[in-house]
Amino acid sequence: MPGALHTVLLLAGVLLGRASLLHGRQYTPLDNLVHHAPNGHGVLKPMPTGRLNALNDEPLTTLGNESSTPHLLQVSGMPSQRGFAHGYLLAPQIIDWCVLYLLNTNMRGSLGWYNTFSTWWSKAQYVPPAYAEEAQAMLKGMVQRANDDHSVSLHVPELGRDFALSDIYMINSYLEATLHNSALKPGPYVGSTLEPAAGPPAAAAAALGALRTTPPACSQFVTWGQHTAHGETLAGRNMDGETDPAPGYVTVRHLLVTAVDGTAVGERRFLSVMWPGHIGGLSLINEDGLYLMLNCGSMGPGAPATNITAIEYFMRHVVATMSAERATPDAVKAEADRFSCTGGGASGAGSVIVFARPTTPNTTAGSPAGFVLEADRFGNVVRGPAVNDAERVVQTNHFVSYGVDGATEPSPDPQSPWLNFGLPVATANSSSYWRLEALLNGLRSHAASGQQLQGLPAAQQLLLRPVHGTTEHSVVFAPNRRQLALAVANPFDSGRWDAPYQSFRTYDFDELFE
Repeated sequence: MPGALHTVLLLAGVLLGRASLLHGRQYTPLDNLVHHAPNGHGVLKPMPTGRLNALNDEPLTTLGNESSTPHLLQVSGMPSQRGFAHGYLLAPQIIDWCVLYLLNTNMRGSLGWYNTFSTWWSKAQYVPPAYAEEAQAMLKGMVQRANDDHSVSLHVPELGRDFALSDIYMINSYLEATLHNSALKPGPYVGSTLEPAAGPPAAAAAALGALRTTPPACSQFVTWGQHTAHGETLAGRNMDGETDPAPGYVTVRHLLVTAVDGTAVGERRFLSVMWPGHIGGLSLINEDGLYLMLNCGSMGPGAPATNITAIEYFMRHVVATMSAERATPDAVKAEADRFSCTGGGASGAGSVIVFARPTTPNTTAGSPAGFVLEADRFGNVVRGPAVNDAERVVQTNHFVSYGVDGATEPSPDPQSPWLNFGLPVATANSSSYWRLEALLNGLRSHAASGQQLQGLPAAQQLLLRPVHGTTEHSVVFAPNRRQLALAVANPFDSGRWDAPYQSFRTYDFDELFE
């Protein structure tokens, strides 16, 4: 799409329906009971207690009968069975997330932008058959829930209509729809930059300024071998930017760990740390110890593309079908190429996906335990650790390899470039550069001390380095042991989004399927 036409659409999306930001919607709380889907393929319940893995001995934060503990959704069977169970058990919360986070927070209440993007996305996206089957079944489950429980309504006043299949696709494509880094925005731009990198006309810039929002701005690391006790792999991520304000706080109140058992269709079991309505995921772990988690990334120069698979679903496909042993850098690159859109890349809005695997002889023979897929709508590049940074990778929201010209790059550090596609990485509107520096220097300093990182608590400590007040949850994972620890922010008292400073609870992978 030419840049001028994109600007017209963008202005239409921003300026139409500005009054749709409604403060009257109340979230639907999740209770502490165990709920079963009527088709026998889903259970919703509070997370198990887990083991405390904290910087201090404070208990989990509570607010009345609520807490910052997520809920556990267990689904199994065919895509249609899993989708129906998910929709039935969480129908009100799916609508909450769509309105209170996606529309009112991410899009700052612009129904015009929501409709503009949804209309374009319905033509531009590619929906694999299994994805369509699960999404359609999710809507059927929501309809059945509304028929069985008359307190549940699928009418959404903020949208001016009933909840529809297109809204499920919007939920699962919220990164592609995020205003300042969307799949409709021509490149180049640097990932997680608040304002457009290549400024539009003044009128468009003014309209965008009225919709300033915290961009998704995550940080991750993987380290192994000489840097860790027993050489095991340790990985961690801060999930940042999905911070909806009071009274909702649905990205905390409605946080789910979804345990997906697709063995009936030959898939691997996996966990997804996400929210209601998401079939795909951005923070995923499978039964083999394969970890893949996404940060928003940069975008090369060029117009929007078509035939785009939602990046959440691409990741869900990988975690469900690839073993830790098979998920080598070359195999992941080949899979990304297979899912590429008309522009030649696998990500409509720019993504960096961090992979971690156990350090076992069969898994990592000849390939690293940690690596990164850097992808936009024009290409896919896989990078591993550098020679001078062996056995560790760090990632925030800009590319480290793709879009970096070795001949003209001014940075003296190959693991921390200053330019992506000729644009500065470090700007007043992006924290990506300094967060990468904080994590990278922390790992380098620890290695220089000669001390090895000791398990999940050490990984948790590292996640304190890149914090910038917008972390809704944090995950650390030990692939060799298939153990994860999860901490959730406490915005209830003062609006703080401070997940890595909260109590971490540790779980074994298998216990979340019991």
